[in-house]
Amino acid sequence: MSDRPDIHTHAAQGLSAPDQKRYDDTLHCNRCGLCTSACPTYLATGNEGLSPRGRNQIFRAVLEGRLGDPRDAEGSFDTCLQCGICTSVCFAEVPTAKLMGAARGKVAQVHGAPLLQRFFLRFLLARPKLLEWTLLPFFLVKRSGVSRFLNRLGLLKLVNPSLAAAEELVDRVPLRFPRRRPPPADADVVQFVACGTHYLMPEAETATTRLLDKLGCRHGRADTVCCGLPGISTGDWDSARSLARRNIAALEKFSKAVVLADDSSCAATLKDYPSLFEDDPAWFLRAKAVSARVKDLSEWIVERGESGFPSASKAGEPAHAELVEA
Repeated sequence: MSDRPDIHTHAAQGLSAPDQKRYDDTLHCNRCGLCTSACPTYLATGNEGLSPRGRNQIFRAVLEGRLGDPRDAEGSFDTCLQCGICTSVCFAEVPTAKLMGAARGKVAQVHGAPLLQRFFLRFLLARPKLLEWTLLPFFLVKRSGVSRFLNRLGLLKLVNPSLAAAEELVDRVPLRFPRRRPPPADADVVQFVACGTHYLMPEAETATTRLLDKLGCRHGRADTVCCGLPGISTGDWDSARSLARRNIAALEKFSKAVVLADDSSCAATLKDYPSLFEDDPAWFLRAKAVSARVKDLSEWIVERGESGFPSASKAGEPAHAELVEA
């Protein structure tokens, strides 16, 4: 028999409460492989270390201390898209996307997060107006075609491969952003300002506003900031909680209103706010109350359609036809 110890005999010692929960989540993975049939990175590479079950076991090794330096597994952690599709097909519902955020946080704890990343997560995202002014010069360069030209020459890749990839990923950028309109005190709907739609697809945010106007809703945009997903994705829990507290306080002012997000990622993050405050009972209850009122735009439209929209624009026309026009 081999003298090699069975990995199942290892146990994590002295973990904090959050890390203990994450460790327990990794133990729920039974390595059946069903997740590999849905994981984009595994399907593209066939690399077990880039599969959900592989990533979970690597993170488990980090928590158990069998992998001394978490940076050794950084490639597995950083390449996870955190799309969550693996959890949707997993019988044990192992939250791999969340675990990979925590894994990246472990790397940052040991080696420190990049300064620019910390500046973006902890300073810029908390100041939406400043973020707009910061983005405008970059967007002007993008609109002028200069960045595309530099990318074709390979210069952006020399500066940073991620910068080159981002230039190819974003086709077009706006030069104007929607203005915030504070909700009335008796608002029916508070439109959450999502970074994706506000900074990259403002026409989508404007279309949501027009839809709410057509439906006769009392609505507006509260004084919110980023939902905190970038911090959660990178394991920067402090930045995520700071932004979440800002949003909770802003949305509590409209306690009867639906919190409507036209970005599904933001909606999912807002709904999951209580998980950020599991060790803080007071904020946990506040987060739970706010998250209970969050609706994704498509979810809200379906619910409104089932209960009946206001009168349609033409007699005999389906009550939800005006949504297509919006």
